[in-house]
Amino acid sequence: MQLGICGFQQLSTPVRSYEAFPFNFYIYPFVLNNAEDRVFSFSSGSMRFLAENNFDFNKLFYEGIMYVSREDKKLYEGQYRLEKIRKTLKDIDKIITPDMKAFANLYRARIVDWLNSDSTAELTIPIKLIKVRIYKKLLESIRY
Repeated sequence: MQLGICGFQQLSTPVRSYEAFPFNFYIYPFVLNNAEDRVFSFSSGSMRFLAENNFDFNKLFYEGIMYVSREDKKLYEGQYRLEKIRKTLKDIDKIITPDMKAFANLYRARIVDWLNSDSTAELTIPIKLIKVRIYKKLLESIRY
């Protein structure tokens, strides 16, 4: 895709006139780790028009600017934070007691449900009730 912006400057001439300063740049959607690949769909007439008017399809991807929607940005930020927590807790021991396992299983299910929902509400996990080892194991076990 191509986005254009044009600035104008009024000229100091007897007749009211302006000088235009157009600028175009290529944009395409950002994808995090190829998680959700975007599909481009063009009509053959549009493609022919672009080709006849010297649209540089290579430039679109080699020199283009990536963009992301607000919804995708929130999703990517959540995935990034979760991955960062998983990496930070990487070297902690595994869950030991049955109580720890039960707690982890309970909150694993709640987290997965929360991640898969459209809710904007926060999810609170009572960290004071668990040890860091449980929290690490809980985060490692979540797959969505």
